[in-house]
Amino acid sequence: PFGAGLPRRASTSCGSYAPRVVREAGGKAAVGAGFAYRPALDGIRALAIIAVLYCHSPVPHGEGGALGVAVFFVLSGYLITSLLAAETASRTRIAFGRFYARRAWRLWPPLLALILLASLLPANRAISPAPIWQSDTVAGLYLTNFWALFHTGTTPGYLSHTWSLAVEEQFYLL
Repeated sequence: PFGAGLPRRASTSCGSYAPRVVREAGGKAAVGAGFAYRPALDGIRALAIIAVLYCHSPVPHGEGGALGVAVFFVLSGYLITSLLAAETASRTRIAFGRFYARRAWRLWPPLLALILLASLLPANRAISPAPIWQSDTVAGLYLTNFWALFHTGTTPGYLSHTWSLAVEEQFYLL
């Protein structure tokens, strides 16, 4: 398969790495097995995060949060699709079990730490419209975006911002 002779780098489930483009003998561009660090992608990611933070700040005319989220989704989609394309090129198929295991090992530890720490703060318990265990379970299973379907007019409290992570994870199931 293509890329078999190329040196392998440790795979990452998401990050500012893009596939290395390799020129074949005929001058045709193809995706290589390795990934090159792209600092510009970190810059784009930083601008997207700043736009979201600015939107949520008390500064007048704080807009651009939706654009920041959209840019972040596009960037994540590009990076994940690049990983899957490179895996297909080097192995001729995608090992979805390994893909989801890498995602879980990368995302669940910080998410579970956030859930644990946030649920212990008395201020968060006071503002949550739902029992703590419900908010924690919904966020931990990447279902925050479905909350509104079953709890019209409310949010899952202090973990409502995890909706974007839920949307992204559900996209990868497709």
